[in-house]
Amino acid sequence: LDAFIAASEPAAVRRQGKRVIDESFRKSSRLCASSFSTPIVPERTELKDIIRDLLLEGKDCTREIGLELYELEIYGQGSFFKSHRRAQHNDGVFGSLLLTFPTSHTGGELVLHPNEGDKHVFDTGAKLSMRSSDMGYAAFLGNVKHEVLPVTEGHRITLQYNLSWVSKQTIPSSSSSAHQMMEWTAILERFLSDSSVLPEGGLFCFGLRNTYPVPPETKMDLDAFPPADMDEVLKGTDALLFRALKRLGLQPEIKLSY
Repeated sequence: LDAFIAASEPAAVRRQGKRVIDESFRKSSRLCASSFSTPIVPERTELKDIIRDLLLEGKDCTREIGLELYELEIYGQGSFFKSHRRAQHNDGVFGSLLLTFPTSHTGGELVLHPNEGDKHVFDTGAKLSMRSSDMGYAAFLGNVKHEVLPVTEGHRITLQYNLSWVSKQTIPSSSSSAHQMMEWTAILERFLSDSSVLPEGGLFCFGLRNTYPVPPETKMDLDAFPPADMDEVLKGTDALLFRALKRLGLQPEIKLSY
């Protein structure tokens, strides 16, 4: 926690198109998504189905949803965020998903105001106090007013994901794919020629950038579902990287990590 706080920056608010610090309105600290990594992947849970069932209506229930990690936010003692709506942009984002870590805290309730006079309170400190292995979640549309009440004790830590509609996948042109292949092959060749890299051999891993359907850990049957066969269904940059590795005479394999 101390390392998170030391690496974080004051959270800003948007005023007239600019991001400014105003601790009378929003007092917390944050790490932008590019500043950290997390093994938490909401797409591998039932959250997308829950969002469709409980948040969306009509034809939107059948549309593909994208989840993009936006920030990690830290609310310490005295931190809060006054009532607001998400600033509207032409970025396709229609809502937010908040995941709350089970860190001990009092106060810091998330309050949603979907309509004038309506109020829904999510007290994550109380909900998670007896469930130390669980995370809390809340999803809401971008036009919903929401606020975080002051934290009176401990730290409330959240991951925020932007919810957006996924457009039909753009297939890269053959020329752009070929250029990417040449660039990656050159980078990999320089990497492999560096004698300081794995001098005694070893395993080097690349995380896949796209999401693929796999059985849950409790139902995993490697005889019926060998991960090595997944190379036939790799998409986009994952497929390009796999081919670049094979072009260099390497033997890439796909492994599952839970």
